[in-house]
Amino acid sequence: MKKTLLFTAIVIMVAVAQALAGWIIEEVATDSRGEQSKPVFYIQDNKMMIDEKEDVIFDLEKGEMYAIMHEQQAYMKITTEMMGMGGGVQEWSGNLEVKNTSETEMIAGYEVTKYDVVVDGTLKDEIWIAEDVEINKEYDQDKYHQMVEMRAGGGGYQTSPAYRELFMHGYPLKMVHHGSRGTETTIATKVTKADIPESQFKVPDGYIEMDMMQMMQGR
Repeated sequence: MKKTLLFTAIVIMVAVAQALAGWIIEEVATDSRGEQSKPVFYIQDNKMMIDEKEDVIFDLEKGEMYAIMHEQQAYMKITTEMMGMGGGVQEWSGNLEVKNTSETEMIAGYEVTKYDVVVDGTLKDEIWIAEDVEINKEYDQDKYHQMVEMRAGGGGYQTSPAYRELFMHGYPLKMVHHGSRGTETTIATKVTKADIPESQFKVPDGYIEMDMMQMMQGR
């Protein structure tokens, strides 16, 4: 009888774990001026929604991104074709090295390992990866990074295979970027596995679609 109950409990636990397919990651981001924001990432079924003052939704399966302006109750739909991805992302040609420092710590309840990203001999990024946060099962990392790079206006060292490979090991719960304007830091404060409703990845009802010119003018 006890064995039967134990087996039933294990089956229930596995079923619950499978049902909680998505991830919710809360972060604190500090820019080079010391100003902070608190983005929340919702990730599930090859979709990502970044909850900030102005939200962004990525539908990686369709190759679409939605920039949402809540104050104007409007949004703009951007496709990979519009971002110039039809010909692919230009490969970066510099010298990049990813170093596993073997340093570990606990962040948001997960053990992370620190990696240094050295570009042309200069330390650019310190990235703490949590292997147990298996985001790769929920979204296509390559497609996401390509869309982010094109949205930023072109390829950089983040497009190199060595940099992309780093994110295949798990999810970065802490990142320190050393840029020309100073140091920027993001760190996860809470990581939750959850079944995220499809509505989280949709434009709110009643919002009107704008083109690029209208969006830039905030009309």
